[in-house]
Amino acid sequence: MKALLVLLCSAVIAQSQTSVSTTAGGDQIYNAYGIQTAFTWHNLSGWTGIGCNNGVKVGGYLRVPLHRTEAKQSSESHLDLGDQIISAGLDTDDFGGHSFSVRGAGISHNTKTSHSQLFGGLLLEESMLPYMHTGSTVQTPLVVMNLSRQLTKTLQTHTLNTFDGKITSIESFSWKPTKSWILSGAGGVGAGSGYGAVAGEYLQKRMDLRTSYTVAGSKFQRQETPYYSQEALGLNARASFSPIDAVNINYSHDNSRTSIVGYPSITGVSDSGSVSAAGAGFTVNTSAGTSTIVGMIGQTKSESISVSRAITSRWRAFGSFINMDSPLFKEQVEIAVNEFKISSRLTVTQDFNRMNGQNTFSFGGHWVSNRISLSAEQQTYISPIAVALGGKPIFQAWTFGIRLRMPHGATTNLTTIVDPTGKVQLGGYLSGLRYSSIGPEHDDSPSFSKYSVQGVVNDEAGKGVAGIAIQIGKETVLSNESGVFYLDVKSRKLVPMRVVKELSVQPLRWELTSAPSAAQGTTEDAAVPVHVVVQMTSSLVASGTK
Repeated sequence: MKALLVLLCSAVIAQSQTSVSTTAGGDQIYNAYGIQTAFTWHNLSGWTGIGCNNGVKVGGYLRVPLHRTEAKQSSESHLDLGDQIISAGLDTDDFGGHSFSVRGAGISHNTKTSHSQLFGGLLLEESMLPYMHTGSTVQTPLVVMNLSRQLTKTLQTHTLNTFDGKITSIESFSWKPTKSWILSGAGGVGAGSGYGAVAGEYLQKRMDLRTSYTVAGSKFQRQETPYYSQEALGLNARASFSPIDAVNINYSHDNSRTSIVGYPSITGVSDSGSVSAAGAGFTVNTSAGTSTIVGMIGQTKSESISVSRAITSRWRAFGSFINMDSPLFKEQVEIAVNEFKISSRLTVTQDFNRMNGQNTFSFGGHWVSNRISLSAEQQTYISPIAVALGGKPIFQAWTFGIRLRMPHGATTNLTTIVDPTGKVQLGGYLSGLRYSSIGPEHDDSPSFSKYSVQGVVNDEAGKGVAGIAIQIGKETVLSNESGVFYLDVKSRKLVPMRVVKELSVQPLRWELTSAPSAAQGTTEDAAVPVHVVVQMTSSLVASGTK
C-alpha cells in the first residue's frame, strides 16, 4: 500500500503533461472531512483521497496502460492498482447493478468483442463523498476472474468466478433472437450455494415488459460489500407502457433477499404502480404501492397524486396529496406550492402543508448570479426510517445553500442537509481547484468570465456518471459525483468539445453513446446544460476501445 501511495503522489507532482483537479471539505451528517484529487500524467490517470471519518482513512487508484493497438482487431490492456470497482453482473440481472468494492491489483484486457479481468486483493468499504473518496479494507482476501464475450451479434456470455474462502462460479448468457426480444439465463454456485435464474424482456417503442425468476440457496450471495449483499429472489417483473406520448403507465413487482453478516437474512416484497399524463398545460402523476418485510413489519401502503401547471410565464403552481399507512404510523399530507419567477436571477416560492390536520405556511427563495448563488427554503420530508430513530415519518425543515464561484473555475459550496431523523446538519466543500500543464505553457483561459459551458454526463438510465473527462477548447474538466461539469469561457462563441476516454478516471467500463461536437458559452441564468450520454458496460461485453 505504501508503494502505491508513493506512486500516486509522484504522478500528482509531475510537472509535464499533468492535469490535477482537487476537492476539499466536510460535513456534520457524516462527521467526515477530507480532500481528494483526480489527476492525469502522460498516459497515466487516477485519484487520491485522504480524510477523517471515525479515524483517518486513505484511498487511491492508478490506471497504467500496458499496450494498445488500433488495427482492425483493436485491443487494449492495462493495470488497475488501488481502490476500484469490479463488476459482478450477470445477464439475468435487472439494470446490471452488482459490483465489488476492492483494494488491490488487477489486469484487464479488452477487445471489440471481449473483456477479461483478473484481480487479487481485499474487500473494501468505500466512503464516496464529494470531497472524500477513501475506504477501509476488511481482512478478507479475494480473488476475482471475470470473462465476457460477444459470440455473435445476438449472443453474449459472462463468467463470474470469485474465491474468498468460498467458491463462486456462475455462467450466464443473453440472446437477442429479434429486435424486440431479449432472453437470458444463468446458473452456478455462489458462496458454495446453488443459483439459477431465467429472464425475458420484450421491447417496443411504447412498451417495455420484463420478467425474471430466480432460485437461490439460503446462503447464496455475491459479496457486494464486506457486510451485506442483496439478490433478487423468486418472481420479479416490471412493465412500462405509453399509449400516447403524453401518457406513461408503470408497474413493478420486486422480491429480494438481503444478507447481512452476523444477522438472519431479510426478504422484502413490494408492488407499485404509477400513471403520469400531460395535457392542456397540466402534468398529473398518480402512484400507489405496498411493501412488506417478511416476518418483521406488516404491510405498508402508500398512495399519492400530484398536479402541476404553469399559470403564466412567471408563475407555476404545484399540488399533491400523500397517504401512508403502516402498522407503525399513519400519515396524510397535502402540499401546495406556488413558484414566482421575479426576474432571471430571483425566484420565490410559497408553500402550504397540511399534515394530519395541522396547517403550515412557509416560503423560500433562490438567487442566482455569475459569482454567487443563494437559496433558503422550508421543505416537507418523508422518512420512514425516522420512526425507528424516535422521529416523525413526515416533517418540515429549513435548508440553506450558498455557492460561490471563484477564478479559474473553483467553486465554494456551503449547504445544510436534513438527515433521516429530521435534524439539520451543515456541510461544505471547495471544488474545481485545477492545475494543468497539458498543451501550450501560456494560459489563455479567463480568470473569471460571465460566460460558461455547463453540462452533465448521464448513463442511459439518467444517472450521473463521475470521472468522465470533457475537453472544451483547450481545457479539460472532469464530471463530478453528480455527473456535472463546468468551465468558464471567454465569450458566446462555439468551441470544440469532445469526450476524452484516455483521460477519464471512471473505474467502471463505459462507452460513449452521444455527445455534441461543440458547445457555446452562456450566462449562468440562461444556461442550457450540455448533455453527454454514456453506456456503462459493467454488465455488457465491451464494444472496444476508441
